[in-house]
Amino acid sequence: MLTRMAKNSQTQTTEEAYRAIRRLIVEKRLAPGARINQIRLSEELHSSRTPVSKALHLLAAHDLVRHVPNSGFFVTDLSVKELYELFTLRESLETVVVRDLAPSISDRQIETLQEVARGFEEAATADDEAGYRLCDEEFHAMLVRMCPNRLVKRMFEEFEIHSRCFTAGLIRAPGETLSEHLDLISALTNREVDRACLIIGEHMARTREYMADLVGRLDRLGVDPMTVRFRDVDGTRSEEEAP
Repeated sequence: MLTRMAKNSQTQTTEEAYRAIRRLIVEKRLAPGARINQIRLSEELHSSRTPVSKALHLLAAHDLVRHVPNSGFFVTDLSVKELYELFTLRESLETVVVRDLAPSISDRQIETLQEVARGFEEAATADDEAGYRLCDEEFHAMLVRMCPNRLVKRMFEEFEIHSRCFTAGLIRAPGETLSEHLDLISALTNREVDRACLIIGEHMARTREYMADLVGRLDRLGVDPMTVRFRDVDGTRSEEEAP
């Protein structure tokens, strides 16, 4: 009995370390490409090194960090091509999420989404990009949690799709996406299935098209988009190319 209890305690600690490190990565407090100092990280998390090490191996399995033998763990630094592929997958999956959620969404879930809408508006009004990014991530993760489709949920969880996407930060500015988020919440509130699917499809397509544009420009320059980090080209589009 005591052995099993100790094992459960250890598992829980590893899970807590996993969530804490993932949050540090998404919030960019562990920067893309940075080497992770396990001793310092353990101290910051008030944890022993064993659960932190196990959590880092789990994060590596989900491509949020990478392990380099004899060098340690590094925060994954997504390439332009990798981010484009993620958004292509996410576009398809989130359309299924909204299609399956919209007809069955509960009044309680609607209230929760309306609270998120207020968070979006407050962050945008305050010009708080970091706060807006957190609202954005939580909103899309919330839609997945609410969705009754268990297979889609499992795919998001196993591939850490949202966490990997949001390590890149906001792809489009709050001024572009605020109305899209609010329109989607409105459609879900009214249980308008077709309208909600149209909005989420267009919302995700605009971001995917932006990434496709970056991939295309690099290809035309003879540069492999798999070798170029997104953070090195983010924000480099000219005003003529902006949507």
